[in-house]
Amino acid sequence: MIRGSGSIDGNQKPLIIVDGIPFDGNINSLNHNDIETLNVIKSADATAIYGARAANGAVIIKTKKAALL
Repeated sequence: MIRGSGSIDGNQKPLIIVDGIPFDGNINSLNHNDIETLNVIKSADATAIYGARAANGAVIIKTKKAALL
């Protein structure tokens, strides 16, 4: 959870970006050994970059496999 439980609409799910692509699955399904970097961007900055879908923040994940491409 990036934002507190007092969010106006009750939705607390951040936007998850894996290798530049929005990821709608469960973040727990990713193999932690494949993750090279993980960055968290809070609401205002995330919204400026990714639009309204990132109003609750964004988790940016870069995998080791993408780094090889």
